[in-house]
Amino acid sequence: GEGGRGGTREMWREREKTRREQDGTLRSYFYVLHRNTAYRWLMLSSIISILGDWLNYIAALTVLARYSSSSLLLSLLLLCGKVPRFLVNPLAGVLADRFNRRWLMAAADVGRALVVLLYLTARSRALLPMLFVARVLQNSVRNIPLHPPP
Repeated sequence: GEGGRGGTREMWREREKTRREQDGTLRSYFYVLHRNTAYRWLMLSSIISILGDWLNYIAALTVLARYSSSSLLLSLLLLCGKVPRFLVNPLAGVLADRFNRRWLMAAADVGRALVVLLYLTARSRALLPMLFVARVLQNSVRNIPLHPPP
C-alpha cells in the first residue's frame, strides 16, 4: 500500500534514483548523463573542446618542428602551455566571483577561438615567436573559467 511500513512508492523511486546516481560505477555516470540534459551538453562541449586543444597542441608542435629543430624551443613551447595557469588563476578567481560562469565559459571559448588565429601567422622561422605568444594567450584565456568555485 501507499502508507505502509516502507513508505510510499514515490519515496522508494526517489531512493532508487539516488542510489543509481551515487553508486560510483560507470553505469551511474551514464545514468546521470541520460537524465540530465544540461550536464550532457556540458560534457559533450568539454570533450569537443579538449579534442580541439589536443589537435591545436599537435599543430603547434608540427609548426615548431618544421621551422626549428631546437629542443630548447620545444621546452619553451611546453612552458608556454603550463605557466599561464599560475599567472591567471588569481585573476580567474576574481572573474569567477563577479561574473556568471556560463557566460564566462562562453566568452573564454570565443576568446580562445580568436587567439588560435594567431597560429596562422607563424609561417616562417622569423615569425616563430608568434607561436609562443599564441600559446601563452590561448592557455591564459583557457584557464579563466576553470577556476574552482569558492
